[in-house]
Amino acid sequence: MFLSILPICLLEFRRHLRLLVWPWPLCCDWSHQSIPLLTSFADVRVALPFWTIYAFPFGLLKISQGLDEETSQNLTTCQS
Repeated sequence: MFLSILPICLLEFRRHLRLLVWPWPLCCDWSHQSIPLLTSFADVRVALPFWTIYAFPFGLLKISQGLDEETSQNLTTCQS
């Protein structure tokens, strides 16, 4: 059953991937100015994705490393 619909799924996946890389058919909103253009890096629409993609996971990594160091210090204190 799944093998019969696999080519259709792959074609749809290719279509969505193409739109992700080259969204030209979806750009009519930009020409009608219904979506405001980004004019500076101070715009929150620039900072929010940056903090979501890079800074938040980096902060979680630093917190987990701090917890690992604290746990190892607690184990050393309990063993002595």
